[in-house]
This record gives sequence, C-alpha cells and structure tokens, in this order.
Amino acid sequence: MVQHLDLRCVGIRSSYGPMDQNIPAGLEAMVGSVYSFFEQLHQVQPAILEENDRSIRAIVELAHEAGYDRSLTSYSPDMRTDIITPLPTIQAPAGWPQALFWTPEWASLLDPNAPVTCFVYPEGRSSQWNYFEADSVAALALLLYGRLGNHLPNERDPASGAVIAASHSPYTMEDFWRSGIGIVTPHRAQQALNESRFLILPDWRPPNWASRILALCHKRLPTDWRAFLATPLS
Repeated sequence: MVQHLDLRCVGIRSSYGPMDQNIPAGLEAMVGSVYSFFEQLHQVQPAILEENDRSIRAIVELAHEAGYDRSLTSYSPDMRTDIITPLPTIQAPAGWPQALFWTPEWASLLDPNAPVTCFVYPEGRSSQWNYFEADSVAALALLLYGRLGNHLPNERDPASGAVIAASHSPYTMEDFWRSGIGIVTPHRAQQALNESRFLILPDWRPPNWASRILALCHKRLPTDWRAFLATPLS
C-alpha cells in the first residue's frame, strides 16, 4: 500500500463475504470481505463506530441483532417523522391516481409512533421486479409529499447535543425527493419500475425521466432475457 495513506473503509466486517467457501489456505483475506482484506493483509486496525448520528434507537437495536457491537448507540434515539397534516385513514385523498393501489393501511405504515415497520405479502412468482412493491413505494411517497415536515422532531444538534426545534413546515418538491425520503431497491429492474410509477403522481414531472427509465430497462433487458429464455439476446 502507499505509504502515509489515510485510508478509511466504513462498514461491517461481515459484509460481502466470499460466495465460494473453498478458499485455498492462506488466501482468506484476498477473497473475503474488503474489511478483512485491509485488516489481515495490511494490518489496518479497525475503529469501532460507537455512535450513530442518523439512526434512531430502534434501528440501532436491530443492528445489534445483526452483529454490530453492543457498544453502538444512537445520538438522537427518539427522532420521528413529522407528519404535519393527518394521513387519510378511510378513503383515498382527492386527486389519488386511479391506476395507483389504495388501502387505508398505508397510513399505519407511516405512523411516526411506529418508526420501524415491515410488512409481508404472498408474492407469487419471484423475479427481479414486482409491480405491487412499485405501487407501494409510489403510494407511500405520494402520501408523504406535502405532509412530511422538513425536520425530524427530537433530532439533537451535533455540536451542543440540544434537541433542535421542528419547523413543522413541509418540504419543497425538490428537497422532498432529494433529502426527504430514501428508496432502496436491490435491482435496477425494480428501480426502473418504481420510477415509472412516479410518473403517474400528480404535479411531478422531472426532466428526462422517461429517457432515464428507458435507459435502465435497456441495460437490464439482456440479463433478464437470458434468465427467462435461456438464450442470449441477439
């Protein structure tokens, strides 16, 4: 390695271990996780993260169950989303797209008093994209837009530790999509499907979005073609 290099590799030691467990003796660090590579091969000593400044207590406790050190704590353990206008719990709000699935249960998934929520459903045939998941993402995003406050209640100031007062003001459209919500998908095919559903949301027309979706689908097509038809796309 380069001398006097300031290297910081952030993550957990167990991330992305080798797929093939038949590793030749002495080469474990070469094919294991990147953290084992730096620690074992180059003697880069790990520094354990003791405080998470973005995750609430419930998420940190979940991380403990996943193998994180029990010394890890949350800097702002009681942060919540700020829902500044009530979520509809009986019928779809005015202007709800007809093509978008509606259920009163969406509101329960966005309840600030249930900060960590997981829901399961019978998927049927497994694939790399799922229309119901895309509908779910679009529906939850639409319900949050205009209702989500632009500051998290109970967030502590990084310098003083004092709780920052919530503004109780909604995000602008640009800031809502830029920093108000986060959407994580495991496959580009699902990402493209999610983005296609955003196009039916009212008053939301980002530039070049259709071209972006087509590009993602075009990039994914050869892989899916081979997976489903067992032949390359010519």
